[in-house]
Amino acid sequence: MTVEQYNELINELNFYDNSIGVNQITLKDHETIKDILTEFNYIPIGHYETINSEGFKFKDDKETYSIQENKGKLDIYKLIEL
Repeated sequence: MTVEQYNELINELNFYDNSIGVNQITLKDHETIKDILTEFNYIPIGHYETINSEGFKFKDDKETYSIQENKGKLDIYKLIEL
């Protein structure tokens, strides 16, 4: 994922609706996240929850990523396989 691709996806995930004053998409919106990822040609893996975190995994042709909440917004993290 290039910096440009990251920025485009982050902007789409964090669409802010001024009329109601909140982000439109949260981690609970599994289908919406899946649709956005598919639109951007990523492969959705699915929602997950652990004791310490919650997120939505997806991948491209090289890497696996996780969408997680960070300070009230959604952010993308590259996952490192051990």
